[in-house]
Amino acid sequence: MLLGACTGKSPGVDDAAPPATTTAAVPTSTTEAGPGTPIAVAVAKKIVARSSTPEGVTTSSATPSASPTTTAKSLSVAAIPRSGTTFLGLRNVTGGWEFDNPGMHGQELRFLVEQIVGDWVQVHVPVRPNGQLGWVKASDVRIERTVFRIEVDLSDRELRLFDGTTPVLTTKVAIGTDSTPTPGLRTYIAARLDQSNPDGFYGPHILPTSAYSEVLDLFDGGMPVVAFHGTSKPELIGQAVSNGCIRVPNEAIAKIAATVPVGTPVDIVA
Repeated sequence: MLLGACTGKSPGVDDAAPPATTTAAVPTSTTEAGPGTPIAVAVAKKIVARSSTPEGVTTSSATPSASPTTTAKSLSVAAIPRSGTTFLGLRNVTGGWEFDNPGMHGQELRFLVEQIVGDWVQVHVPVRPNGQLGWVKASDVRIERTVFRIEVDLSDRELRLFDGTTPVLTTKVAIGTDSTPTPGLRTYIAARLDQSNPDGFYGPHILPTSAYSEVLDLFDGGMPVVAFHGTSKPELIGQAVSNGCIRVPNEAIAKIAATVPVGTPVDIVA
């Protein structure tokens, strides 16, 4: 299910994310230094992400990993955020987007890093259309790294959690229906919301991603965030029954939530 109601801070949320190795953002032109995938953690109270490449920055011509993997059609739903509006600390500004820190989920703001070039960091931004990149100042973030990665195969309806190249968890999941599909793209875990009732509809944890539904404009009065979460209906695991979210068996979502830091990359593939 899509979690419009979970775009704000939920009661009982533990803001502490699992630990990750921390290093300072340095003016290099690579993201290869050190093991793992880089994550930009906001240290400024407001972060501006520019949509265009800053002057003087030379980048690789390779296809960005943010490019959606299964979605090629134009969206008929509105952009998020809307022009001239603010919703839970997310707003359009001239030439890009501005984010409050803490972020829309009431937690430390984090972005998945695409590359670091000089005084700038190119990051995946949680806006719609999905799969967009922005540039933030290196001085506004610090760089952490994670060796974990999540992959969801929509065809097999299967989730795999990797520690480096080693799979450490494999489970069947429920995905979106044909009319409310789970979008295929590279995204990342944007927050961790621990639930006060682990036996409730969403299970013990919700892990919102940076992605949004590509067919729903709103859900339950909020933004249609795509998330991983547990379930009170384990008999539906393995089926295409959700509004776009990825339902995970409760024991598996508990392990994922205890293992991966916010900012962990997620690849959703057909």
